[in-house]
Amino acid sequence: VKLVDHGAKSFICVLTCNLKVPFMKCVQVEGPTRTARADAIKDGVELGKRFLTEGEAGAKTLCIRLKKTKWTSQQVQGLEDKDLFTNYPLPGFHDNKELLKVEEALLPPGEGWTRHSETMLIHSLSQVYFVQKGEKAGKYLRRGKTGQWEDVEKPHSPEEHDIIVRSASASFVRRGQKLDRAVILNDVTKIARLALKLPLSFVDRPANAYALFQGIRTSEAAPWCAENFHKKLLPRLAETIHGHKTEELQAILEATLRDLDKELLSSSFPFSGCSALVALLLGNRLIVAGVGDVRVVVLPLPSGSQKAKPDVATVETLLSSSGRLGCQEEEDRFLQAGGIVTDAVLRKHDKATLDDAHRILCAPHVFDVVLADDDALDVKQVRTAYKKLALRVHPDKQG
Repeated sequence: VKLVDHGAKSFICVLTCNLKVPFMKCVQVEGPTRTARADAIKDGVELGKRFLTEGEAGAKTLCIRLKKTKWTSQQVQGLEDKDLFTNYPLPGFHDNKELLKVEEALLPPGEGWTRHSETMLIHSLSQVYFVQKGEKAGKYLRRGKTGQWEDVEKPHSPEEHDIIVRSASASFVRRGQKLDRAVILNDVTKIARLALKLPLSFVDRPANAYALFQGIRTSEAAPWCAENFHKKLLPRLAETIHGHKTEELQAILEATLRDLDKELLSSSFPFSGCSALVALLLGNRLIVAGVGDVRVVVLPLPSGSQKAKPDVATVETLLSSSGRLGCQEEEDRFLQAGGIVTDAVLRKHDKATLDDAHRILCAPHVFDVVLADDDALDVKQVRTAYKKLALRVHPDKQG
């Protein structure tokens, strides 16, 4: 930046820069005409600063504003010609000739990275940091329990598996209404990005999810679970960028079912239950989980004719659960958890508050009926306790 004196109290600052990269170019920007030398010097200082930060476009924009700018005496106090940027080397250059090596900021793979600091990016869902510059450039870090930085592995590199997937669903009307719902998510990465604004770019392909909800009693539960299934599943998948183990995926599906069950019970239709079956296909892995009356089988591709029936011996069952209230295993589980089934509805109960009739109906064995330990009574004592109980619950004794 130089100061040009035209005499008769006419001063102009001129910014000149010769660029060699990426091609030869001379940039020249003239400031407004000033009557005071100090004002022109101030124009030159500001033009030099703006050119270093915003380049030619920024300097020309500032030039337009300077025409309307009036400097105060305090702003120009003490300014001299030596304050101008004379033969100032641009960042990355040495003696205006030799290009210095400028460290480039590294970029991590995948989506979901945001700026944390000048040298670091963060993947907020997984709380993993990526160092762009400095001694640890290219490293992935995470804060440990003590708050110290810990090195972690690089994100999982998604694999594309040559698998063809075709999916479809069908249901029918039961008891005059549609109680069942099916969910088919053919690309969870796309659905996560469009529907939930979540980055999900570290999972293998194909990445599909499926769900079946079979309604019980009324039709509210199945549609609600179908609408909220992806909102519970996809955020959990996005929390990890280092790849999922099969056990972790199984835990994610189970946690998804627990979340749906918890919110369903607190909704306005808690007695409208449903059996649920969820499946996740990531790459070459198929993970399933279910609750209630569900079953998952894998049928092999028929050999020879496409119309041939699969061999029953080769059918593989991945998941099978009756989940019916009349199942003895389920009844035992209900009782241990403090539940009782009455009128085909599972209810919570407290033995201390039950009347004799309900206590007898939900007792797991005869000794619970007489409130006695099977090892502490002989035959006579059992008969005596039974007769007393029979008198209490006899219809003629009821008021």
